Amino acid sequence: LEQPQIAAARAMHLLYAGEYTSAYNDLQMSGLCGANIAEYLWVCAWSAATAGASDTMLPQLERYVARKSKSNDAFTNTQGLLFDQRLALALLYGFNDRAEDAIELLKLANADHRYTDHRNFFSRYMILEIGRILFKHSRDSRYSDRVLGLARRFTVIDPAASYNHSFIAELSSDRNERISSLAYLLKMDPESRSVNSADPSERESAEQLRQPGAIIMQRSSGLDGI
Repeated sequence: LEQPQIAAARAMHLLYAGEYTSAYNDLQMSGLCGANIAEYLWVCAWSAATAGASDTMLPQLERYVARKSKSNDAFTNTQGLLFDQRLALALLYGFNDRAEDAIELLKLANADHRYTDHRNFFSRYMILEIGRILFKHSRDSRYSDRVLGLARRFTVIDPAASYNHSFIAELSSDRNERISSLAYLLKMDPESRSVNSADPSERESAEQLRQPGAIIMQRSSGLDGI
């Protein structure tokens, strides 16, 4: 098994480029998925789902999550231990037309995750990114609504984090909100995916908001019901 971070990064590059078969084959060669490293399960699940090879991974994850969930009693603290498994399973469900089940797992993952200091990917970012991937695949607005609701909430919880604004700038149907988030990104993360893919007119408006004296308007954070 090569260094897990390298294998995962290479597979992610291929997946985001739409080279799904190459990503799946590369992961099989690297041995990453067979190592069952929790933090990279979502990469394996995304690869399996896009390659039409989720038949084995899906029931295995279902059994694991069911078994571990039962052990969460008064004598066993399992907080956060199923975070990665739930995200991976959400991907598999979403690619198998089980949107309600996928969204429920995203909710559970958000309600039951630990701090992220020891992780390569921030937990909150991963919840949003899995939802975005599922929306891009299915165009089901339930995913984008979920991602936007959480991203708006996270801007209040962690206002210095740029990734929240990236999701808002990409997925919001409110032009003013997209421009406001782009203005933040131009300051905090000018090489963001959302900045690079933004409508030129909206990017120009965001640049103007960065001028001295400009007031950035944002919508309600939507803290309720998340």
